[in-house]
Parts: sequence; C-alpha cells; structure tokens
Amino acid sequence: MNIDNIKVTVNNTKSVSLKDLTTSLSSFNAQYLSLLDKKGVSYNKKQPTLLVQEVKKGSIIVDMVSALPSVLPILNTDSSIKMFFDYLKYTFDYFKVGNFDEKPQYEYTPKDCTDIKEIQSVLVNDNGSTLNIQTRGNNSPIILNFSDANTIQNKTTQYKDNILGETTNKDESKVLMRWHIVEFNNFAKNDKVIIQSVTNKPIKVIFGNDDIKNKMMNIVNWHKYGFIVDIKIDYVNDEPKIYKILKCYFDDTIEL
Repeated sequence: MNIDNIKVTVNNTKSVSLKDLTTSLSSFNAQYLSLLDKKGVSYNKKQPTLLVQEVKKGSIIVDMVSALPSVLPILNTDSSIKMFFDYLKYTFDYFKVGNFDEKPQYEYTPKDCTDIKEIQSVLVNDNGSTLNIQTRGNNSPIILNFSDANTIQNKTTQYKDNILGETTNKDESKVLMRWHIVEFNNFAKNDKVIIQSVTNKPIKVIFGNDDIKNKMMNIVNWHKYGFIVDIKIDYVNDEPKIYKILKCYFDDTIEL
C-alpha cells in the first residue's frame, strides 16, 4: 500500500547547523498539528503525529509521514498529508506576496507565524540554498529560495505584530507579587509590580478593587513584603503588558 509522504529537500551550499535543521523540522510538525486543529480533527496530543520515515543521501532529504491514519476518513477524500502540502503551499505564497488587505484562507495565530518563520531556518543563513517540498501525486513542488525565506520571515513578523497585535489575557492564581513603583494619587498611571513567575520586568498594574491596594499600602514597610495574588494578565504580541489584581491573600503575605 502506498503511504502518502511529504519529502523535504534542502539544497545547501553551506553546512546547515543542527539547531536550524531541528528547528525547521519541529516547526513543520507544529504546523501539521495546527492544520489538524483548524480542520477540527481529534487526535491524541500525547502521541507522535508527523514522523521521519527516512533520511536519504543528498544535500538534506527527509521523508515524513503521518502517524495518524485514523484521521483520514474524517478528511473526506484527501489524506492529511495532501492537505498539509496544500496548506503549506498556500501559506508560503500568502506571506511571500504579503498583501494583508486580502483576508487569508486560514486563521493564522501568533504561534503559526512563529512556526512558519522558523521553517525558513534552514535557508536564511545560506544565500545559495533552496527548499523543495514534494508529496506523492503532485507534480508541482513547493520551491523556496534564500530570498523567499527572508521575505516570509519578515512578513510573518509584520503579520504577527500589525495584524494580530490584539490583546489576549490569561489568569494566574496565587502568584508572588512585589512592588516596583507606586503612585499615591487618584490616577496611579505608573504603578508597576514584578511577578517573576511571569517575567522579571516591571509591568503596569491595576486593581479590580481599590481596597486591595489601599490595604497593601497600610502595611508598615509594605515595600519590604511580597503579596500572594490572583491576577489577569493582558498580553500584546505574546508580551505581558498589564496585570490586573483580582484578589490578594493577605494572610499569606511574606517578608522579602
């Protein structure tokens, strides 16, 4: 029985670092999983999904196959490998053109942009390199060169920063917070705290209830204490920008 595979060939004029190669191949796998998620396909996230079937002689030639034959009936007449090839072709073309006024066929996430950018790792350090991607039954391979790779890396960064520059948020429970800057006025625009479990950088802070801040400030030598808090973190382009303090466990306050 013929098994659909995707063959990735890197024709290079310089040696490719192991880090760049593994980054690129890992990003292929991450994008394969992203496509399955976009298509609503269920799979065991603890099991391997895209496998290296064979590494052949040549520059760098890697054959990869799906480890998920059970998903094929869900994808109608197309195998997941064929759909993945079509996804890669469309995605690379979309970012090479970089016309972001045109709504893409797929909803790309910031993680997608990072993966697509990192697939190019095997090309961007060698101006004579090419990447050739083929699958069985398709006579039109995907071919990327050094210039294409640099364009895709630049455009994915622009898309992530300018198109996907939306605020996302995440809740964290019982994290240690310490004060960095406090303003004693009704505006407190520059209040900043440090929560090292998130980042070592001071981040702007607001309070769901002003009584929380007032109670902290009423503690003698409050700046010498760490407070255990529940927070909501607002992210922009994967960077924390604002903490919102939802609750403080004053009984768990510790001296720093």
